[in-house]
Amino acid sequence: MTTLLAELDVLALDCQATAPNPNHGHLLEIGWSDVRASEPSSNIEAELFRLPEGTELPRRVGRVTGLDASALAGGLTPEKVWPLIVETARSIAERNHEKRCTTVIHFSRFEEPYLRWLEERVGASFPLRIVCTHAIVRKLLPALPRRGLRAVAGYFGHSVSELRRASQHVAATTFVWRASVLLLEQNAGVRTLDELDAWLQRPRSRAKPTRAYPMSPTKLTDLPNRPGVYRMLRGNGDVLYVGKATSLTKRVRSYFRARAPHAEHILEMLTQARELEWTVTGSALEAALEEADTIKLLSPPYNKALRAGERSIVFATSALDGVSEKPEGKHRLGPLAGGDLWKAIVALGKGDVDTAPAVALAVPESYAPEESIFRLGFECFCSELGTTSLLAHGARLWRKSLEDDVEEEEFRLEMQYDVGAERWTPERVQSHLDDVVKRAAHLVRRGQWLCLLSESTLVWREPGGSEIALVIEQGRVRSRHERFPLYKSFDERRRSFDLDTYDRLTVLTQEIRRLVSEDRPLRLHVGSSATLTPLTNDQLRARLRWI
Repeated sequence: MTTLLAELDVLALDCQATAPNPNHGHLLEIGWSDVRASEPSSNIEAELFRLPEGTELPRRVGRVTGLDASALAGGLTPEKVWPLIVETARSIAERNHEKRCTTVIHFSRFEEPYLRWLEERVGASFPLRIVCTHAIVRKLLPALPRRGLRAVAGYFGHSVSELRRASQHVAATTFVWRASVLLLEQNAGVRTLDELDAWLQRPRSRAKPTRAYPMSPTKLTDLPNRPGVYRMLRGNGDVLYVGKATSLTKRVRSYFRARAPHAEHILEMLTQARELEWTVTGSALEAALEEADTIKLLSPPYNKALRAGERSIVFATSALDGVSEKPEGKHRLGPLAGGDLWKAIVALGKGDVDTAPAVALAVPESYAPEESIFRLGFECFCSELGTTSLLAHGARLWRKSLEDDVEEEEFRLEMQYDVGAERWTPERVQSHLDDVVKRAAHLVRRGQWLCLLSESTLVWREPGGSEIALVIEQGRVRSRHERFPLYKSFDERRRSFDLDTYDRLTVLTQEIRRLVSEDRPLRLHVGSSATLTPLTNDQLRARLRWI
């Protein structure tokens, strides 16, 4: 009697590697599990591979996997890992009374070349009969916007870690296999492995299906035509994405148009979104502020901006030769964002010619210039600087870039890593150092503005004619009626800053910039006295250009 798919013992497997095939990359990790679709749980095994001698882990791969050289240094060789998998596969095949082990892989076109490479490298036979869950889902659910493992697992209600690790992907593949086995019987009448093979071999329709989203249209019927914040959720309740809207009904419904030109990560998110929640706010500006706080609180996987991650703020000395996490002693410049930028600034502020090039230039070690080239460029930079302070030099460069109408990145220094060390010259080193101090001067000015804004009252008029006043205290909206903010010195304001406050006020700055660009009548009170004239549109427009 042929074993039903639900009762079939299978091997769920996943590989992580540095490239799509072994001709161009190396295995990093492999995970596997002995699985039966009718049983709720299974044990997962995973092993790291040691990289070949002289091979470096690509930065991009390290970022998406969370692996680093030290973790891989303790990995095993293929000769030790492959026999473990073969032993498990043979045990499963024997229980099924089959010569080969049914092996479930999502998008097996990636894994199979590496499995064949392992077989050839180690010499043990290849006892696997591969079943690709991507191929099954592609035929079962042809209208899904995306069919990658994270998208499909989320569609069925399973959360996959953002880091691409083999054990997490084996768990997701197992979940997809169980859900697919149930759908195969219900929707296609497929119950056995032979029936599955025959069904997969049947030609698919050539007609391109219209996208079908799992979100029920009834979830969208009660959306109000008002500003607010919305939250997309998986069927299991996990929040996928948080967004803001001037009109909740228009913004949210725009996602579900059949041919909407969404980015890949949005299509992946929409493949999983089944539930919707929203909160109405008094204005689009307040929606933007609430969105920032909600993202910080929930850290949804499809919101890239405003998540804390490894970001932080610091405070610097006036000579830019030291930074601190707190505005203590001489560290009175700030708050300042920028990450590794400030390691570079401190090295320059100390005039340390022996600083490692990667640190001084705020670039990864693998992209840094040779020591001799860096030293020549550093000497040219110091010669041009003369007795001018770093902050004054950076401010001069920043003013010049504005006068020359050079478009600048808004919030962080984005170094270009596409040019290797062989392309560095002393002139390029000097130019790069100029960019570092220019960005530092810009961030100092931004920090001064955010301190000013942290205790303020903003008044503006909405399109319908209604006037709104928001009182900001320590970066938070405290009330919605106009009054003069309490006086606090800059030292007091700095002490109240954390990353949440910094991000919240950055969002508020963006919204003020938007209101100014729309020519809304504005008043920004930043002092505690009625005798102080508030900043209005023209004054704000001039200030915002510099921050």
